[in-house]
Amino acid sequence: MAARSHKTNRWRGYLLVILAATMWGTNGVVAKYLFGQGVSPSMLVHMRSALAFVILFGVLAFFKKELIRITRKDLLFLVSFGVGGMGMVNFMYFFTISKTSVATAVLLQYTGPVFIAIFAVYFQGERFTRVKVASLALAFWGCFLMVGGYNPELLRLNVVGLICGLI
Repeated sequence: MAARSHKTNRWRGYLLVILAATMWGTNGVVAKYLFGQGVSPSMLVHMRSALAFVILFGVLAFFKKELIRITRKDLLFLVSFGVGGMGMVNFMYFFTISKTSVATAVLLQYTGPVFIAIFAVYFQGERFTRVKVASLALAFWGCFLMVGGYNPELLRLNVVGLICGLI
């Protein structure tokens, strides 16, 4: 029985990864389409966040009610993380798409590991090794190739969009 459960969990994992990749991959294209229909980046962030909340709350309420309980102590962190973290990251991503292109926004979004590495070096005392530099360069190069960065028409630059994408 345990072998069957392991096999079921593995296939469920594969399906969830495929679903997540599909949703992530279509995210920018759908956003660009909605912008063309008059939806603003802030409205898209609101719609996306509300939909995610409803789905996640429903799933948790059905399967894991104990995870819904929030202590007063955690409330400030959750509000700060939700608004300052998730809300602003989503807004900056969608705003960048609205001002530039999906390819530009994705490429800028994936500069995040570079900033995290710099933060770790300056504020946490980590060393900037050759392996880290090479890893960051290869990751960035891979993203550059993935979004078609070699095609200048795909990477439309706009100063406001560029700054917001880096933020």
